[in-house]
Amino acid sequence: WRPNSCSSTPCVAGATDDYGVRKVLLRYRVRDEAERIETLHEEPAATRELAVRYNWSLNAMNLLPGEEVEYRVGAVDGNQVDGPQTAWSEARTLRFPSAAEILASVESRQNETLATLEDAIRQAQSLKEKSEELARDLGLTRDLPWEKRQDIQKALESQQTLRENIDKAAEK
Repeated sequence: WRPNSCSSTPCVAGATDDYGVRKVLLRYRVRDEAERIETLHEEPAATRELAVRYNWSLNAMNLLPGEEVEYRVGAVDGNQVDGPQTAWSEARTLRFPSAAEILASVESRQNETLATLEDAIRQAQSLKEKSEELARDLGLTRDLPWEKRQDIQKALESQQTLRENIDKAAEK
């Protein structure tokens, strides 16, 4: 699992317990440092099911490209008889991408955008040729047959689609 930015990554967790869930915890280790535990969410009263979404800040970890953080999510139940118990998920790894991976991702997105724009250029050329043909036909007669009117409508729709594709490529 890789963080989606240098500063934070979303953490989504859910838990169910017959005694109810009181807390959701995050236990993690960075490099060879001591393990840390953060409370992601705490309920005032135990609830049978609990789902939380937490934005995990990575700033304080000062992760370098290629470094990993091992983590587990835990749930503390509301057992009033024997005392609260904590169950932990299996260990997961959050990996900060290396510089080469970041560059490869950027290059891949650029290649996709370039391919989209090259396709748009081909479509624009085809549309230009079709428009010129329709303009010639229109110059010959003012009374267009139904098929030619349909061709004009399709050309206009294609032009709109092309404009939308170019806009999407520009957003990337």
